[in-house]
Amino acid sequence: MLTAKQEAFALYLFQDTPEIDAYREAGYSVAGRSIDAVYVDACRLAANPKIVLRLQELRQPAVNSTKMLVIEREERLSDIAREDITSAKGTPLRVPNISAIQELNKMDKLYSDSPPGFQDNSKNIYFILNGDQSLIDGIGKRLNNSIKGGDDAVE
Repeated sequence: MLTAKQEAFALYLFQDTPEIDAYREAGYSVAGRSIDAVYVDACRLAANPKIVLRLQELRQPAVNSTKMLVIEREERLSDIAREDITSAKGTPLRVPNISAIQELNKMDKLYSDSPPGFQDNSKNIYFILNGDQSLIDGIGKRLNNSIKGGDDAVE
């Protein structure tokens, strides 16, 4: 995963911005440094395997031109999140903004749809029976009693 600066750098390179300008525009510090030093760092960053891979992704033609790329979806959701939407009566509507922010958070894996504290701790238990059904019957009775809220002792 790229940092925000690396992503910006890759996007500037994708737009045919020279490396040194992309480096500066992406927010990397150039103050008090020689042009040569900045150029070396910009070229090294451009050769970073993560940056190279991101540029390859950006340069790939869309397989299905009707499907939005992830970057397009993020940009559109960001636009929606920032929009000032009002009702016919002039009341601000925030539901579209909040929904867009939620989707962006899900895309960034900041949270999931699972309820708070939910963990799927289910276990599958397999029994190999040698003609003795009593073990399964006892577990079934205990389970039924615990579901009903009764005593879980086996008869």
